[in-house]
Amino acid sequence: MSRSYVKTFLGQDILPYFEDDDTVEIYTNKNSLWIDSFSNGRLDTGIKIDDQTIEGVITAVAGEINITIKNRIAANYEPLNCRFQGQFSKRITDHPSFTFRKRAKKLITLDMYLQQDRITQQQYDFLIQAMAERRNIVIAGGTSSGKTTFAQAILQEIAIRHPKDRIGLLEDTPEIKVQFNDFFDFHTSEGDHNNPPYTMEDALFDSLRMTPDRLVVGEVRDSAAYTVMDAWNTGHNGGILTIHANSPKLALRRIHDLIRMKYEKGEFKSMIGDSVDIVVHMAKVGDISRKVHSIISVKGYDEEKQDYIIVNECVEVEG
Repeated sequence: MSRSYVKTFLGQDILPYFEDDDTVEIYTNKNSLWIDSFSNGRLDTGIKIDDQTIEGVITAVAGEINITIKNRIAANYEPLNCRFQGQFSKRITDHPSFTFRKRAKKLITLDMYLQQDRITQQQYDFLIQAMAERRNIVIAGGTSSGKTTFAQAILQEIAIRHPKDRIGLLEDTPEIKVQFNDFFDFHTSEGDHNNPPYTMEDALFDSLRMTPDRLVVGEVRDSAAYTVMDAWNTGHNGGILTIHANSPKLALRRIHDLIRMKYEKGEFKSMIGDSVDIVVHMAKVGDISRKVHSIISVKGYDEEKQDYIIVNECVEVEG
């Protein structure tokens, strides 16, 4: 099934949102089309879209990327440069729905964050020094808080200041645009009847044998967090990891919880405290702006106090 079927189902009223660089997401709420944009946040476009059309979009996307729909699909959709999520089975929802999450066409640099008051001068200077010192950075935040966009800004700054570094980039779906000459990338795969799954742990195992100077993981969701911490703690310094968490300290807890999904009997807080140097917390301030909310520096884990040792906190961006 060709791209034209997807475009036909979406229609000429919806397609312009895919061309608008200000639009972040295009999604449905029952039979209404909504968008999320950088400048105006979430809003109802006023466009009505019936269940049959929504199902048609989902079926057309699945047909083009050659996957079988069960109850839902979640996949990378290259023709519109988006991540796609769709579900329409009556077993899981009363109304079919889809979400297209666009990848940024325009690279937002760290300097642009500073100019737009999305980061303070103190935070900016702190991160520039951290990159030079090859400190391991965790970027945390909720859904649509700007984690990936900020990770890309950090990587672009590294490319400018440390152009000879070899980067290993691991993602579930390709989102981060790396401006390095010397890099490799791996993407996870769910597998099919001909091929086994290729997990984040598989990607980490392979990448560690390819001598990266910096290891970048575009979101960890499972026990692969252990492999990242182990790599960071054994010579692969200067890495970046994104994770869903609502504060810097909750990010550290989340990493521990993910590791315990597989290694139930272990205690890994000391390992995390030794591996993670910095946690950057991203947040949507108000309804619109995505900013660096706060940054902490981690210097180990205090066994007696049973808490992480936080030796520096950058001032939060006011919003």
